Amino acid sequence: GATVGDLAEQLDRPRRTVARLVNDLADAGLVDTADGVRAIDEVGPKRAIGAVRETLESRERIAESRLAMMRAYAETSHCRRRVLLEYFGVEAPEWCGNCDGCERHEAHQEQERAQQHAGTDSASDASPLHVDQAVHHEEFGPGTVMGVEPDRVTIFFDAEGYKVVALSALETGVLTARELASA
Repeated sequence: GATVGDLAEQLDRPRRTVARLVNDLADAGLVDTADGVRAIDEVGPKRAIGAVRETLESRERIAESRLAMMRAYAETSHCRRRVLLEYFGVEAPEWCGNCDGCERHEAHQEQERAQQHAGTDSASDASPLHVDQAVHHEEFGPGTVMGVEPDRVTIFFDAEGYKVVALSALETGVLTARELASA
């Protein structure tokens, strides 16, 4: 079979462009590249274009789903060990007790127990926001609280990604919590 260099010369196209096209055709199952470039079966241009387009769209969907899975893992407020094991089809206990998700879960349960014993919401006075709460920022738009610290919060904004925002933004009205705004 012909080499990529031969094809590039015959087509009067850059070698890199031809190599990319040959790789796309190979991924679509239309050419074999083991001993040079060799057509597996005769196909017309329309069928070849359709097959390559389908292959590229499939590759894009797979890449997007992998990114979505990575984002879900990064944004989870649940047990990270369980998320990973379930991704690979392995059943796992709800909480492993060793990851940051489990630590947050235990801290939240302790906070609820303290509130029940105190009979007030004094624990929630420390921070007006909590993980998984919906918020809106004047500049960044809608988002979800991913982490809360004494003076700032980490928020995943739908259009901007992760941002760290000072809690003082609540006082100035730049950041509003949907639950607080509706109360």
